[in-house]
Amino acid sequence: MKKVAKIVSCYPYLKSRGKLGNTGNVKTIEAWEARISKMVEMERTIDHGGDVQLDLFLIYRSEPDQEKPSAEFINKFHGQKTFSGNIIVHEFENDDAHGFSSIKFVLQYYGHQYDYLIYQEDDIILSESAEGYIGTSIKQIEDGAKVVAYSTFVERRPHELTKRGSPHVGGTYVFVPVKDLLVNLDTFPMTKQTTEIQSSRWIFNSVGATITDIHQLEGYCNYPENVNNIKIFHQGYVKEKWTSGKFLFRIGL
Repeated sequence: MKKVAKIVSCYPYLKSRGKLGNTGNVKTIEAWEARISKMVEMERTIDHGGDVQLDLFLIYRSEPDQEKPSAEFINKFHGQKTFSGNIIVHEFENDDAHGFSSIKFVLQYYGHQYDYLIYQEDDIILSESAEGYIGTSIKQIEDGAKVVAYSTFVERRPHELTKRGSPHVGGTYVFVPVKDLLVNLDTFPMTKQTTEIQSSRWIFNSVGATITDIHQLEGYCNYPENVNNIKIFHQGYVKEKWTSGKFLFRIGL
């Protein structure tokens, strides 16, 4: 049996996220709770495929001036089940890494128990047609991929000195073996992060992945089911990388 840790950084951050309404962000605690509940519901019901155990880590981070406490809400999921594993909830304080430090936290304290890691943001909800996606991901890694990308990935503009572009996966929504991440854990970027670029780069560097080593998940779309409502996926350089297949995920409700 292969063991997979799925990390979801759960943070309301209503004041900052509400400004980005076009990306599926929420503006009320009630909307955030509804979205988390739907995300967990799908993790309970979607068959991952293959002989796997998937444990869901909900890493909760609150805003200092949060209008309504949400820790009680998120903690109720601790000890519940996914389709093939368990749900683990942890709370910790804010830091400059803005949620991406949850990757380091889970790897540091739990990483040796797992074969693979998935990171996703808390607005990602599995689609009904996502059945079997973990089994497919494992097969692609065994066939030579170093990283399996669930969201659209592109090669960012080339560096002026190296003339090489860096790979970038939207939201760092990837499936990756844990072993090399543990070896490089001390180099995780705990500096201020406002996007996923630094965390993505750390993952790719840790596993030695170039653009050709990152494979899209076979048989699935790499854009959300509700793409018409998510403007960021309609940028020209993103849209030209869309792949066809079954829908894996949606963003928000």
